[in-house]
Amino acid sequence: MRYYVNMGEGDGAWRAVVRFEEGKDGLRAFLRREEEGGEEEIPIDACFLENGRSLHLLAAGASHDIMLDRRNGRTSVLINGDWLEIEVVDERELIARRVAGLGRSLGGEVRASMPGVVVRVEVEVGQEVDRGDTLCVVEAMKMQNPILAGSPGVVKRIHVAQGDAVAGGDVLVSLG
Repeated sequence: MRYYVNMGEGDGAWRAVVRFEEGKDGLRAFLRREEEGGEEEIPIDACFLENGRSLHLLAAGASHDIMLDRRNGRTSVLINGDWLEIEVVDERELIARRVAGLGRSLGGEVRASMPGVVVRVEVEVGQEVDRGDTLCVVEAMKMQNPILAGSPGVVKRIHVAQGDAVAGGDVLVSLG
């Protein structure tokens, strides 16, 4: 199972795909940062404490005490004295979002879930949107599919126009 991780905002943002494997030496994490490519293998040992509100993590020989705060559907983590917003979506949730028209919105990029033609763009650069707001409509297989915002944000860039043909996975709108 792969997990898509988005941590922090702005220049300090950190995005990665993480998968885990159980081996003879314990659990190993395989990490691929989106901006760097390649995959890094990290041996880990984790112990959850306080009914899952904190954990002690030994990763690549370094020890980390991590606090978790889950409120209003958001998760914050305290790592090395800094609070960071974090979003973790597994492959099943990612597929469910695509089927629901939410696209992949990690990292602020909303992507087409299937090939089609852009029928309408319903937002403008600078516009604030909430989760579930329609960003554009893509026609695929003679059906019009609204593409929805997967999270609140501000429209930073619109990558398509009415009449554009798009492939599955193409970036439609960037949110910040």
